[in-house]
Amino acid sequence: MELRQLAHFVAVAEELSFTRAARRMHVVQSGLSATIAALERELGVMLFDRTTRSVELTEPGHDLLGHAREILDAAERAKDSIATVAGGLRGTLRIGMMHSLLPSPVADAIAEFHCERPGVRLRPTTSPHGSTGLVQAVTDNELDLAIAVVPPTLADDVRTTTISSEPMVFACASSHRLSHRRTVRLSELAGETFIDVPAGWGSRSSTDRLFQELGIQRTVEIEIGDVATVLDMVRAGLGVALIARSSAPHLDGLAVIRPRPAPIFTISLVLPKHREPKPAARVVATAILEHMGRRHTGEPSGCGVVSQT
Repeated sequence: MELRQLAHFVAVAEELSFTRAARRMHVVQSGLSATIAALERELGVMLFDRTTRSVELTEPGHDLLGHAREILDAAERAKDSIATVAGGLRGTLRIGMMHSLLPSPVADAIAEFHCERPGVRLRPTTSPHGSTGLVQAVTDNELDLAIAVVPPTLADDVRTTTISSEPMVFACASSHRLSHRRTVRLSELAGETFIDVPAGWGSRSSTDRLFQELGIQRTVEIEIGDVATVLDMVRAGLGVALIARSSAPHLDGLAVIRPRPAPIFTISLVLPKHREPKPAARVVATAILEHMGRRHTGEPSGCGVVSQT
């Protein structure tokens, strides 16, 4: 069993498509198929159920996937460690990011790292399942670190450091019955039609959790995977929203009201808890924390980086 075979297997398992996996691994599809077939012969099992329309992991395939990721990660860490001793980082760093603006210390730190460590290929990744998917991917060794809102159900499985925390605001159209208010109680919103991002996304999880804790019924009629579009629909009078200002800086044309109590939108740096992070992940994490300190002290960022804020 070769590392190349395992890398091809993981690519097919994650893409569930030989075509996409071949493109990802920069090989011809026939060569990828031959590699998987050879691995199946060596192991004496079928790793995938193949039809003309779909590719699915078999039970042995599911079992191998976790081991394959661990083996490939261990090999990558070994190469990274040797490169570090030799005087430079290299390899690939998989970074999970939310579908929103990065906090400026994070953006600055990643940009500076990219400038100073050109031997490391950065691979930013989002998840259709939002923060929940990102945190789970760190746990499952699909990501090396993530910037996410950590759901309580996964908090014990990862190491986290808070990057930013802010109260969310209530947004409605200027014609809405509450548009003249400065504050609004969450209990007053029980009958409102909400527009929100999908379940599992960071701001949605914070809001859902608070409404549930307070025993208030909330109806989300429209789910959109883009905060800007959510606000466009709110402007059109199709519903109301609870949002974090940092993820939606353009609030023109809306009434923005302080809810009582307000959901708290807390973004964290997420690292694995049950395995040693890659050297590059440790360097980026340290850089992010250093940039957070610079932000508070007013020190400039290095390597020509300009803050987003």
